[in-house]
Amino acid sequence: DEHHDEDGHDEHHDEDGHDEHHDEDGHNEHHDEHGHEGHEEHDLTSEMDFHIWLAPQKMAVITRELEAELSERFPEKKAVFAKNSADLQNELTHIDAGIKEMLAGLNNAPFITMHHVTAYLEDAYNLRSIGAVLPHAEGQLSAGHLRDLQDKAADAKAACLFYEPEFSQDIAIQLADDFKIEAVLLDPLGATLSDKATIADYWQQLKSSLQSCFSS
Repeated sequence: DEHHDEDGHDEHHDEDGHDEHHDEDGHNEHHDEHGHEGHEEHDLTSEMDFHIWLAPQKMAVITRELEAELSERFPEKKAVFAKNSADLQNELTHIDAGIKEMLAGLNNAPFITMHHVTAYLEDAYNLRSIGAVLPHAEGQLSAGHLRDLQDKAADAKAACLFYEPEFSQDIAIQLADDFKIEAVLLDPLGATLSDKATIADYWQQLKSSLQSCFSS
């Protein structure tokens, strides 16, 4: 207790003005501008989804930041970092363009996921999930929630149910049948790829999943 008081954590919290910072950033207004009000599941997704690599544009920004940080710490390797950064940014730009070109020719209807995993992918390519089978971190199924998802899938003419390798394919297919849509494997962790797979291999597999969903 004394250590906590000596560090002044409570005062530090107030001095940082976290409550005010939330208002200054306009987080509530930001949600309103994007039509997130009343879309609770998307708000949950933004808090729970850490799959930032599903947005190549954001990864390009991170690449540049990493290059600058590493070059400052290890100036003797600056040229190596610059080359690697440029190569990766070029590849990410190519990947991003390829995904946009592919999606432009498909019917990008809403979809369902097993749990929140596609927030960054949605933001990057104007896609939309209408909900997750497991909406909370505890991962508990709810009959009422499933009925609600079934209604949403029918109303929105959902394209597919994305399920990941860690989920049972049989259960995913059964759920998709209940929703009257297709079950499509989505592997954001690259768990089904070999150890020698490249970033191009990773994105080719993910593109195939997107194409399977939106072409069904």
